Amino acid sequence: ETSDIWTLVEPALSTFTKVCVYDRAGLGFSDRGYKNTSAYTGDFSDEAKARDKLMPSTVERMVDDLHHLIHQMIGTSPILLVGVDYSAFIARFYAQVYEEQ
Repeated sequence: ETSDIWTLVEPALSTFTKVCVYDRAGLGFSDRGYKNTSAYTGDFSDEAKARDKLMPSTVERMVDDLHHLIHQMIGTSPILLVGVDYSAFIARFYAQVYEEQ
């Protein structure tokens, strides 16, 4: 599923709280992730980007991406994660990995 399924829900929720709707890497409006960007060679040409696109990520990578997004956008405020289908699995896994936070 992509963020399109939340187009009717997000405006209603945003009247009384902050809402973040996103597409996981490679889905909807999001680009696919790239190979280990910390060791990236610096070749940012379109050919290199096309060559270095990854296959779908692991659930651990998706949870890590979500964690970075949450801390970039809202810091340490309490959050409520909502997901449908596979996203619900990622939300539950996130809650288990980061239960102390």
